[in-house]
Amino acid sequence: MLAGQDDHYVPIDQLSEQIKTLTNVRSLTSRMFTAKESAGSHCQLGNIRLVIDVMLNWIEQVSDLSRPAYDFTV
Repeated sequence: MLAGQDDHYVPIDQLSEQIKTLTNVRSLTSRMFTAKESAGSHCQLGNIRLVIDVMLNWIEQVSDLSRPAYDFTV
């Protein structure tokens, strides 16, 4: 879940409220972007490169975790 600290559409506390409702997830990653990163506004419009890098990094991590440790095919 991604959020901007200074988002003018979505209240800042909505991120934590949404996280609290997700009680049956196996894993959850959240990221609050800030004005210091130039990414604190809605959809992180000030620093699209950063948010794309964060998403791609997350996809890589999740992909690595979803691979089976052993291949039992015969």
